[in-house]
Amino acid sequence: MNGKLDRDALRDRRALITGGMGFLGSNLAIALVQCGAKVTLVDEMIAGYGGNLFNIAPIEDRVNINYGDIRDANMMNYLVRDQDYVFHLAGQVDHIMSLKDPFPDIDINIKEPPS
Repeated sequence: MNGKLDRDALRDRRALITGGMGFLGSNLAIALVQCGAKVTLVDEMIAGYGGNLFNIAPIEDRVNINYGDIRDANMMNYLVRDQDYVFHLAGQVDHIMSLKDPFPDIDINIKEPPS
């Protein structure tokens, strides 16, 4: 691979992006939509975590948006079904909170969801 995005390989492929309204997720979503992928975003939109509808404004009408917590096993099992690609970019990013109370950080960023 030469480091270039293979647009033809992504055309009509289904992609799920967790944390899809954040900086990285939204930019990935824009690139995938430009390649012709069918993109689904999931984001809980927690204040201070970077999720913002403005980030996906150029493609808002071309993506499916789900507002939800990645720890919701039923929701995630439904959303990942039939996806060709899953990009997991969601996470707890508040460093101060992780020092004061590490358990939400562990729960969101490390633990495997229940089956």
